[in-house]
Amino acid sequence: MPPNILVCVFCGALGAIFGSFCALLVIRLPEKRDFISAPSSCDFCGARIAACDLLPIVSFLTLRGRCRWCGARIAPVHIICEASLAALFAVCAAFYSAGPLLPSALAVIFVAFLSAVMDIKTRTIPNGPLLFLTAAGLIALAIRFFTGGGVLEGVFGLFSASLVLLSISVLSGGGVGGGDIKLMAACGLILGWKLILIALALGCVIGAALLLPSFLMGKLGGKQAVPFAPFLSSGVIIVTLLRPFLTWI
Repeated sequence: MPPNILVCVFCGALGAIFGSFCALLVIRLPEKRDFISAPSSCDFCGARIAACDLLPIVSFLTLRGRCRWCGARIAPVHIICEASLAALFAVCAAFYSAGPLLPSALAVIFVAFLSAVMDIKTRTIPNGPLLFLTAAGLIALAIRFFTGGGVLEGVFGLFSASLVLLSISVLSGGGVGGGDIKLMAACGLILGWKLILIALALGCVIGAALLLPSFLMGKLGGKQAVPFAPFLSSGVIIVTLLRPFLTWI
């Protein structure tokens, strides 16, 4: 197979693994369960899952979405996260090839996707992944600084979209959550101020397009809390995937 295909296949498999970890976090973090040392087990009967049943996507399909021991349905979040991140990572690899920006792009996609799913399920965004992404961005900036590359793009990206959301939060009395602000700050550190502002605008457009019909039909109240991270993350992921083609910005 050509090298680019190999990179896509590898990143697709990596995405499925990260998707499995994403589903684990989504299920265990709200319940304050150990997600590091505790072995994988059925969410219903508690039976320990054998190694042969831990293959992302493949195990779900071969088991037909049910626990091998008790027959209970496996939570759909597993296959959704695994398949989605596998596809996103593979597409990202196809667009970036094996370039130096690929690892940071994959990190942004993973954290943005995890934040979206967590916000939908729990209305919160965990700090751990955001701190990881921030640390990765700071390391990238340090490398650029010592190799003579520009760092202002990332520094401005850290504050541009996040300050916009912070201003909206202050003016609206908390209409935007702190997790959304921190998410855009961490992503902006890697994407830069221009791309993160585009991602913010795109996320707002997606959110308006999806929520406006419900609002007009009276299904959504003006003060009803709505998770915003899925829309912001959609904008971030789209911009991250298209970044190799946006060199003119």
